[in-house]
Amino acid sequence: MTSPRGRPTQAERNQAFLDVEHLKVGLGKRTTRAVAIVMGAQMVRIGIQLVTTFFLARLLIPSDFGLVTVGFTVLALISLFTDLGMTSVTVQMKNLDQNTTSALFFVNLAMGIAGLVALIAASPLLVWIFRDEHIGPVAIGLAFSMPIGALAAQHTALLMRNMKWGLIQGLLLASMAMGSLTAVLGAWLFDLGYWALVAQAIVSAATQVIGVWWSCPWRPSLVRNWSGVSKAIGTSVNLSGTMVLGYLHRQLDNFLIGWRYGSTELGYYARGYSLLMMPLNLVIGPLSSTMIPALSRLQDEPVRWRQAYLDALIMVTALGGGLAAVLFGGASPIVELVLGDGWQQSEDVFSSLVLALLAATPMNTVSWIYISLGRSRRMLLWSVIGTSAYVSSFIIGLPFGIVGVALAYGIAQISAFLPCMWMATRGTSVTLTDVLKAVTPVMVITIAVGLTLRLVADRVDLLSGLIATSLGGIFYVSLFALVCWNWPPHRRVRDRALEILSKVMARLNRSGQANLTAANAQLDSDEEKSFSSPPTTSLPRQVSKS
Repeated sequence: MTSPRGRPTQAERNQAFLDVEHLKVGLGKRTTRAVAIVMGAQMVRIGIQLVTTFFLARLLIPSDFGLVTVGFTVLALISLFTDLGMTSVTVQMKNLDQNTTSALFFVNLAMGIAGLVALIAASPLLVWIFRDEHIGPVAIGLAFSMPIGALAAQHTALLMRNMKWGLIQGLLLASMAMGSLTAVLGAWLFDLGYWALVAQAIVSAATQVIGVWWSCPWRPSLVRNWSGVSKAIGTSVNLSGTMVLGYLHRQLDNFLIGWRYGSTELGYYARGYSLLMMPLNLVIGPLSSTMIPALSRLQDEPVRWRQAYLDALIMVTALGGGLAAVLFGGASPIVELVLGDGWQQSEDVFSSLVLALLAATPMNTVSWIYISLGRSRRMLLWSVIGTSAYVSSFIIGLPFGIVGVALAYGIAQISAFLPCMWMATRGTSVTLTDVLKAVTPVMVITIAVGLTLRLVADRVDLLSGLIATSLGGIFYVSLFALVCWNWPPHRRVRDRALEILSKVMARLNRSGQANLTAANAQLDSDEEKSFSSPPTTSLPRQVSKS
C-alpha cells in the first residue's frame, strides 16, 4: 500500500525494481545504447588502469606485484563461494520475487563472512606453501574486501537486470578511481609497498557498496518463504561449479609459477597478463554485462535471440581481433611505454598470451548462450572439458618458464575454439556454420595485420613503433569495414551501424539548427533594442561626474 503522504512504500519500490517485463519494448535500441555507454566507460577504465600501472610499475618492485597476485589468486578462489553464481541468477531469471532476492542477498553476505574467516584460518598454510611469511598478512588484508563486496552483489545485479547502465558504469568508475588513487598515494607518499595494493582493493569495494546502496532503491527484507529459492540455488550451484573450474584455468598458472619460480617471476608474468586483460576486458566486460540481460529477455523468442547474438558476436570478435592485431604487432613499444625499462620478460609473456586473445574473445560469448537460455548444466560440462585442457597446458609449459606457460595456454585456447562453439550452439537457433561465417573473415585480417605490424614495430624506435601501431589499428578498421560492406553475414551489422550514424548526424543537425535559430533570435532582439533605445553618450565615469 502507499504511504500516507502518497509516496510509494518500500515494498512497492522493491516490486517495481524486480519487474522487468517492460524492458522488452525497444530492447534493441536500449541494448545498443547500453553497449555505447559501457564501451565508453570501459575506455575510461582502461585509461585509469594504464595510468595506475604507469605509476605503480615505477613505485613498486616486481615482488610486490607477485605477493599481491598470490593473495588475489587465493581470494578469487574463496570469492567464488561468496557469490555462487547468484548474481547471474538474479539477472537471468524471468520472474523474480522479493523473498528470492532477499534470500540470495543474505546467502551472499553469510558466505562473504565465512570466506573471510576461512582465509584467516588458512593463512599459515599459505605461508608454508609459498615459503614467504608476507603471504599470510597480505591474503588476510585482501580478504576483508569479500564481506564488503557481498553487501553490493545483489544490488549491482538488480541494476544490471534493470539495464541501468549509465548508473552502473558511473559507480564502477568511481570505485575504481578511488582505489587506484589510494594505491598510488599510498605507494608514493607513505611508501606502503605491497600494502598499497591491498588498500586499493578494500577502498574500491567500500566505495562500490556506498554507491549501489545509495542509487538502488531495493532493500532486503525478512525471508518468510524459502520455497521459491530452491530453483535459484539449483541454477547457482551449476554456475558456481563453472566459476570454480574457470578459477582453476585462470589462476592455477599463478599458483604454479609462484610455487616453482617465486614471487619475482610471478610479478613479471602477472604484469604481462594484466596488460593483456585490460583490452580484453574492454571488449568482453561491457558486452557481457549488456548482452546477458538483453538475451535473457529474449529467451522465448528464438528468431530475435539469434539475430541479437550473431550481431554481438561479430562486433565482439571484430573488437577482439583488432586488439589482438595491434597488441601482438606493437607489443614491444606498448610494453616499453606502459611498464618502462626492466620488464622484458613481461613483454615476452604478453606477446605469447596474445595468441589466446584471438580465440578467447569469441569463445567468451558462449556464457551469453548458456546463461540467457538457462543451460547452466551444459555450461558446467564444457567447463570440465575446457579446464582439463587448460590445466594440462600449464603443466606442459611450466618447465619452460613463464613464457612457456603463456605460449602453451595460447595454443590450448586456439585448439579449444571449435569444440567450445559447437557445444554451446548445439540445440539452439544458432549453428556452428553461423559462427564460422561471423568470425572467420575477422580472424584472417587479424593475423595479416598483426604479423605485418610486428615486422615493422620490432625494427624501429619507440616513437616510430607507436606511430606504426596506431596506423596498424587504422588499417585493421578499414579492412573490417570492407568486409562488412561485402560479406553477407556482416551486412546486418553494417546496416545497423549506418542507421545509428544517420540518427546521430540527424540529431547533431537538429541541435545545430536549434542553436542557429536561437542565435538569430538573440541577434534580432539586440537589434530591436538598439533601434528602440535613446542614444547615449559613452563617457568615462570620472568625466561624467564632472
